[in-house]
Amino acid sequence: MAFPLDLIQDYFYRPRPRSAQEIAERKVLLRRKCEELMGFVRVLEQSRENLEEKKNFFSKWKAGRTHGKKENELKKELVMLEQEFEIFEVETQLSSNPVWALLKLLLGCFAFLLSFILLIQIVFYKLVVK
Repeated sequence: MAFPLDLIQDYFYRPRPRSAQEIAERKVLLRRKCEELMGFVRVLEQSRENLEEKKNFFSKWKAGRTHGKKENELKKELVMLEQEFEIFEVETQLSSNPVWALLKLLLGCFAFLLSFILLIQIVFYKLVVK
């Protein structure tokens, strides 16, 4: 049952070729996100330095927790940025034939119908035999 759905999803989530203007806009957006994350990294470095200057245990512990949360947020944003960049690279270097995507959709629909017919046949067989 998963194979037909995978083929159908491959069709709907296929990378589509972009125009030159869309690629340029996407490039600027990715650059802007990179600069924002670099600014966030600088702020985290400064907060790490301030954390080491604290002398009270509880204030240091509380600041360390908030710093850790910010680091986790940064890691999450970096992973998202890497995924967006990979998608950008695929879209800019796309040279696939659109017929393959359509064939995947047709094959997925055929396989789904075949699986559904086999499932109905099994159910009716079990009802008739028992």
